[in-house]
Amino acid sequence: MQDTENPRKIAVLGTGIIGAPIARNLQKAGYQVSVWNRTIAKAEGLKADGITVHSDPAAAVEGADFVLTVLKDGNAVLEALQSAEAKLKAEAILVQISTVGLKEIARIQDWAAERKIALVDAPILGSKAPAENAQLVVLAAAEESLHDAVTPVFEAIAKKTLWVGDQPGGASALKVVVNSFIGALTHGVAEAAKLAAALNLPLQQLQEAISGGPLDSPFVSSKLGAIVNDDFGTTFSIDNALKDAGLVEEAAQQSGAWLPVAEASQERYRAASQSGLGSQDMIASYLAEQLSPASGI
Repeated sequence: MQDTENPRKIAVLGTGIIGAPIARNLQKAGYQVSVWNRTIAKAEGLKADGITVHSDPAAAVEGADFVLTVLKDGNAVLEALQSAEAKLKAEAILVQISTVGLKEIARIQDWAAERKIALVDAPILGSKAPAENAQLVVLAAAEESLHDAVTPVFEAIAKKTLWVGDQPGGASALKVVVNSFIGALTHGVAEAAKLAAALNLPLQQLQEAISGGPLDSPFVSSKLGAIVNDDFGTTFSIDNALKDAGLVEEAAQQSGAWLPVAEASQERYRAASQSGLGSQDMIASYLAEQLSPASGI
C-alpha cells in the first residue's frame, strides 16, 4: 500500500488498450499517476479517475519515481524517452512494458546505461480484460537491487510476476517465445473453425467438443467464442499481432531456430491485415483469405 499523504509518482507513457487500465489500477493502488499519449484525446478519459494527462512526455515524467512505457514498439519507446529525458529524475526507475523484441530492448538498455538510468525489462502477458482487472502476468528482468522497489508496482497491475533474470533482455526474450505460442494457438483456433465451416459443421459443435475438455483454456474459449458469436471487438489487434510475429521471426533469425509454424502465423496475420482487418481482434485471422503472389505477400 502507498503512503496516502506522500504517494509515489508514476508516469505512464502510452494509454492504449493496455496502458489506460494500467494507469487506472496504479491510481487505485494509491500512486500519483500522470500520463502521456501520442493521441492526447485517447487519454482524456483518464482525468475522471484523478489522473493527470499531459501533452508531452517530459511534463508527464517530471518528478516521477517510476516511468512505465506501454507503447507500440521500440522506436516509439525511444522517441518518448528522448523527448522526456530532460525531466527524468536521476533516481527514477524505467519500467519498460512494451513488447519490443530482442534488438530493440538492447537499444533501450544501451540508452538507459549511457544515462545511468535504472531499467527494468517487464513485458506483460494479457490483453484488455486482464489489464482492466489487474490480472496481467509480468515477465521481469532487472538487477536484484531493483526488485523490492518495483514489486509493489507490479502487484498493483498483475496477479503474478515472474523474475527471469538479473539483466534486462531476458524478459523480452521470454515474451517473444510466448508470443510464438500465442500465434500458434490463435491460428489453430481460426483454422479449426474455418475447416468446420467448410465442412458445413455448426461452429457451436466445435465449441462444445472443446469446452471443458483437456484442450480447453480461457484463451481458446475466448477466441473460439468470438468466432461463434461473430464478435471481433479488439482486445489485441491484427496489426499489433503482426508486429509481434515479426519480432518472433527476428528472434528466429538471430538464434538460428527453425520456426515454420511461426512463419505461417506471420503470413496469416499479414493476409488479414492486407484484407482490411488490421484494427480488428487477432482472432479475425479467421476471416482472412489467402492472398495471391501478385499481392506482394
